[in-house]
Amino acid sequence: MSNNYPSNKPRDVVLSEAKAFVDQYYSEHVEPTFDATDSTKATDGITKTADGVTKATDATKPRAQRWDEIEAEIASTGTYTHTFDELDYGAKLAWRNSNRCIGRLFWKTLKMLDFRAIQTEQEFLDGLYTHLKTAERRSKIRSTISVFPPAGNAQGAPVFRIENYTLLMYAGYQSERSETIIGDPKNVEFTKRCKDLGWNAGGGQQPSQEPGNFDLLPVVYSINGGPAKWHQIPESQVSEVPITHPEHKWFEELRLRWYKLPVISHMTLDIGGIEYPAAPFNGWYMLDEVLPETLAMIIDIISCQSSPIALDSTVALLFGKKKLFWS
Repeated sequence: MSNNYPSNKPRDVVLSEAKAFVDQYYSEHVEPTFDATDSTKATDGITKTADGVTKATDATKPRAQRWDEIEAEIASTGTYTHTFDELDYGAKLAWRNSNRCIGRLFWKTLKMLDFRAIQTEQEFLDGLYTHLKTAERRSKIRSTISVFPPAGNAQGAPVFRIENYTLLMYAGYQSERSETIIGDPKNVEFTKRCKDLGWNAGGGQQPSQEPGNFDLLPVVYSINGGPAKWHQIPESQVSEVPITHPEHKWFEELRLRWYKLPVISHMTLDIGGIEYPAAPFNGWYMLDEVLPETLAMIIDIISCQSSPIALDSTVALLFGKKKLFWS
């Protein structure tokens, strides 16, 4: 076992969960189409692309052979390594089992980026940028998950954990003299956390601009359970869309916008007893999700400006007619 960030699961639990996963993987995904006479299924090679993403070049071994390998590896190290295809299926399965996510109906289309082979902090950050680029190709959003090294891996790879609820977040600033909030109210506490780590509006070590409504917060992460660090993703790497209304042109004067990709980044991916602490995942926003996300900010912004309509009319406008556009 490596001395990186450990897994908290006992060996017998890993073995039990691995067996359940392997049985489901073969029953659902492999055996209906498995051809034991195909010699290409006996190889286990992988390749690495220029952007650091691991891609499979193999098919799958027979169930009994594969289970013998896993069982022996767990007995020796307390953990085991998923093949690319197992990881891909496990990530899709995790989305399929997410009962609160309406997008899970499209679980088979999930794009999995395999970053388990990274060895450095820079490769981790590069992987986050690769995720953003992959999730938005040709102005279309693709559901994507990036999987970084698992806890307690036997290869000695560094284990990362991301604190942000979502990879992209707007700062929220609470005034010391009043109850006024600039930016996203739900991120006030996390913004304080970022400032305690040395971050300031504008993404620098020193204040470079006045706090704004749409300041992108940094990615806060740790390596092997160590002290938290932060990295600022430049605005040039983030796609944002304006929020407008087809009937009320004054709405454009508020200059409202929102980031295009909701990348959930604080959750641990658990596949067959193996925990992946860093596995950012994105689907796509629906209108009914954007409205609750932005309503508090809209009310705060309008309350600080002269507006043709009252706040209660604004709420009715946004939720009653639902004609808010973002495109």
